[in-house]
Amino acid sequence: MTADIALPGFELTRYDVQHLGTIRPLLALSNGMCGLYVLRFADGAAYVGQSVDIARRFLEHRRRFDDLVAVEVTPWVRDDLDAGEQRLIAAIETECAIRNILHTDRPGGDAEISVAIYEAQSIVLPWDRAARTRAGAPGARPPGTDRRVEQLRRIGDLDTLSAIIGIYLDETIPDPNNTVPYLWNVTALPSTAQARGHRRLATVNCGNLETLYITDHTDEK
Repeated sequence: MTADIALPGFELTRYDVQHLGTIRPLLALSNGMCGLYVLRFADGAAYVGQSVDIARRFLEHRRRFDDLVAVEVTPWVRDDLDAGEQRLIAAIETECAIRNILHTDRPGGDAEISVAIYEAQSIVLPWDRAARTRAGAPGARPPGTDRRVEQLRRIGDLDTLSAIIGIYLDETIPDPNNTVPYLWNVTALPSTAQARGHRRLATVNCGNLETLYITDHTDEK
């Protein structure tokens, strides 16, 4: 959705960021998102801002503020970011104290500005291993992977192979359900490191790093 400055209100999506150092995975589908945002703090205060890349701007705020609890975002037309930010400030400062120094106490116009906030699923990446979520039921495979997965099933015991990878993911990756495919993925029958006598059945990739690969030795040894 792209909001327009002519609209009477704002529709914001809220994410819990208490355990997050970055929101890049949350906004990956919008390439970091160009839009408006509201930071929420533990003391009930807020900060309203704008950016052509909200995910990158969030990193700067994370280094500055140690009491961030949530962020609310909405996509916005780039040419209208200034005007949209001022109107959002006018709306938010009627409900709580805001930490912005500039643009505060400006009128929001003659009409009331409504702000709708929708809760969204956040990624949980806590330092405490006991607090993180575990892997749930397998999700839908990305388009184009069925052929290789079915080929892998014909080669051997896919259920056992999946179980081994699942245990590895549970022990090494926080919140695996919500971080795939942004932080990690599994490749079936990758073309890398193929050689006579053996082949890779599957590779787990975390970012650009191969952290686990399973090899099938096809020769007599």
